[in-house]
Amino acid sequence: MSLKINKNYLINLVLAVITLSLLILGGRYYNHYVSAYTDITLDSKILNESRKVFIRLPVNYDTNKVYSLIIKTDGNFNLDTWNETLASFSNKAQAEQAILVSIPNLFFTATRNRDLVPPYARQDVNTQAPATNNIEPNGEADKFLQFIELELLPYLTNRFKLNNNRILSGFSAGGSFVLYTLHTKPDLFNGYFAFSPAAWYDDMTI
Repeated sequence: MSLKINKNYLINLVLAVITLSLLILGGRYYNHYVSAYTDITLDSKILNESRKVFIRLPVNYDTNKVYSLIIKTDGNFNLDTWNETLASFSNKAQAEQAILVSIPNLFFTATRNRDLVPPYARQDVNTQAPATNNIEPNGEADKFLQFIELELLPYLTNRFKLNNNRILSGFSAGGSFVLYTLHTKPDLFNGYFAFSPAAWYDDMTI
């Protein structure tokens, strides 16, 4: 018994699968790489790639006022919570308003561990000590920190009126990056938020 498949049915099925896949991919892209705030792209010579940055301005932002700066890793992660918290602070006279800058990881490319793991630790999460023949690549947090210091901060300083209050924030691997920055460039920021840092990373290398 032979089974006949209608050609038009097969074509429509393939198109439906492709359309559904594109919709899912588009949704993931939007959730990961698009924010509800100002999105800008910097062409980084240090990282040799273009990096998007989300900029959340204070409520009732005034171009004549001077603001504090908060830089956080991991893009959209907890960005709504940050927005709600900063918005609630803006209604209190004693609270200082701040510009929040969030750096998302690249889409389609596994850059999170590369950017946030210190250069003396392996990129792959592993609680065991490395073998003597270990060939796993190390992190490149040193380059990511150079990008922030030499490219992102000058851009923000030229575009906005900022005071000397600068805070760096990160969670998990981002928290490890905060600790790495505090250790190597303690004067670059005057506030460091390391939320649940991955201090166990790569046999306690941090």
